[in-house]
Amino acid sequence: APGKPDGVAGQSQAHRRDAWRLAMLADALAPADGSGGLAAAAGAGEPAATALAKTLREGAGLLDAQPDATSLAKAIESLAAAVAMPAAPDAGEATPPPAAPAERAPPGVDGVPFGS
Repeated sequence: APGKPDGVAGQSQAHRRDAWRLAMLADALAPADGSGGLAAAAGAGEPAATALAKTLREGAGLLDAQPDATSLAKAIESLAAAVAMPAAPDAGEATPPPAAPAERAPPGVDGVPFGS
């Protein structure tokens, strides 16, 4: 690009590729047109997967509109916040209690791992 050092132009293209990758991840989770994706197979995790896809898509749009390190940092920050704050269950949906840990058998015979 005229007036820009070669390093800046190269970084711009790298950020555009990052935007494309984020968009592809979003489409794999939950396509914008609502047709399937991994979210459809996520069962109870579908709302969280769909929300993550939305955040990925927003980050991709931000990074594509302004392909620079600042936009990349904002996209990463929004993804980190989305992952840290999982989607809340519906008000009518009961949250199952955590599973009890399985009892562990002692290793080997009589607690000796490799026999007698």
